[in-house]
Amino acid sequence: MRPPPARPERVLAFRGLLVVCLLLLVMAVMWLDRGGLRDQIDGEISPSDVVYFTMVTVTTVGYGDILPVSARARLIDALLVTPIRLLVWFIFLGTAYEFLIQRSIEDLRMLRLQQRLSNHVVICGYGGAGHHAAAELVRMGRPANEIVVIDTDRAASERASSAGFTALHGTATREEILELAGAAKAAAIVVSVDSDETTALIVLTAREMSKARILVKVIEPENIKLMRRSGADQIISLGALGGSLLADGVQSDLAAEFITDLVSREGRVYLTQRKPTQTEVGRSPLSIDGVVMVRRGGAGPLCGQSLADVVLEPLDEMLCIRYTSDSAAAS
Repeated sequence: MRPPPARPERVLAFRGLLVVCLLLLVMAVMWLDRGGLRDQIDGEISPSDVVYFTMVTVTTVGYGDILPVSARARLIDALLVTPIRLLVWFIFLGTAYEFLIQRSIEDLRMLRLQQRLSNHVVICGYGGAGHHAAAELVRMGRPANEIVVIDTDRAASERASSAGFTALHGTATREEILELAGAAKAAAIVVSVDSDETTALIVLTAREMSKARILVKVIEPENIKLMRRSGADQIISLGALGGSLLADGVQSDLAAEFITDLVSREGRVYLTQRKPTQTEVGRSPLSIDGVVMVRRGGAGPLCGQSLADVVLEPLDEMLCIRYTSDSAAAS
């Protein structure tokens, strides 16, 4: 699905100028070959007659008061004026279709899309990390039609659409594109583009219109503070993460494999976040299998030995490590 043109006046101006140039071309040719025309009224061809004859000929009105009488004038009408006449009509019909019929259809589809979308995920950028994030969300159980992909690359938008996602071709830095994507009603907005500057602008725009959780990918670690000030809730520095994994690989050949397995839903190990059950409230997190981190209110997360003095409360958030064999317990 693509939004209507951002600057339709430019398209209309270009097409109008093209029509004027074609009419001027026909007028010039008719004036140069005015000897092959005959005026049935006064027998003379004036400049106003050429203008008049051009307009009635191109618009297929043809009153018959001015006629091409020479063989060359008739060839000009057949080989030059007729193709130009068809081209002008195609321009008019194409413009009417694009700006009236097609736009009405697109507006209706987008209205239905906005009414349907709620608590969905918006992914800005379908290349690289964005593509994998969308696929991972599907593997985690979110329907593909609850994921909206925005990308400036038409080929990427088409790939997203082929994968079953709702795809918008455009830039997420524009408010109207985010509005079409239902950002105001989204559960989360994932920003995965190839420029930290563009990422910051998308985050600023999205935060103005949505309270959704915003997750971003940064290329340069020094831009993490910028993203946080812009309003991002979670920031992933792929460079720092990759560097840490490479460093761990110097001493361990299992660390990278474990992390790769951990972050993928298709792996044998995965993380899940949940609240304590009624039977777990009042217990120590260390007494519950798989609990690796606890967050209470707006405080920072606790892990390791910091959990020894914690007693679980109903509103706490627990991060648990699970294995595919005990996925039933996680649910």
